[in-house]
Order: sequence, then C-alpha cells, then structure tokens
Amino acid sequence: QDGRWICHARQLVDDGPFYQRFLLEVESSLGAGHGVFEVVAPARVDLPHQRPFVSMRIHRTGRSNSVWLPLFSGPREGRWGRLWNQALPARLRTRAKAVAP
Repeated sequence: QDGRWICHARQLVDDGPFYQRFLLEVESSLGAGHGVFEVVAPARVDLPHQRPFVSMRIHRTGRSNSVWLPLFSGPREGRWGRLWNQALPARLRTRAKAVAP
C-alpha cells in the first residue's frame, strides 16, 4: 500500500529508428495488469537523412505530395494499383478505367 508500481518489460514488439515499444506486466499492492510502454529518442526523430522517408507518409492538403504516398496511405489492398494509377498520365487513367471490368 505504498503506492509503488513494479513494471516488467516482457516483450519487445516494435523496434524503430527512434522508438521501441514493449509489452509490460505491472504489479502493485492493488493488483496486477498488463500494458504497453514506449521509449522515444527525440534527437533521432528529425535527422536529415530521414526527412525524405517521413515526407513519403505525410498527405499535404493543397500542396504537392510525394509520389510514393499511395504506398503508405489508405488500405493495404490496392496500394500498388494506386501508385500505378497516379504514375499514369491522366489521358491513360481515363482509358484504363473505361476498359477495367
């Protein structure tokens, strides 16, 4: 009843360039539980060599977006089709839609 919580990181589930995510088990005098714990290294978030990769995933309204954005946005199904359709000239896209079943 001293208000202390003891946390045990049980499994690393995500290991990115600037963060890690773990599954936790938590114990206290009040009981036990499960949770998620994240560690972030802010100094590694905005490195110059990472900026192009971040830009690929950001949709900007009213501005030009990365040609790779369709691979990182929307449902997983159809990502390559969206990328291909974006790469086609407008006159071919219209023709391709008319021919599609």
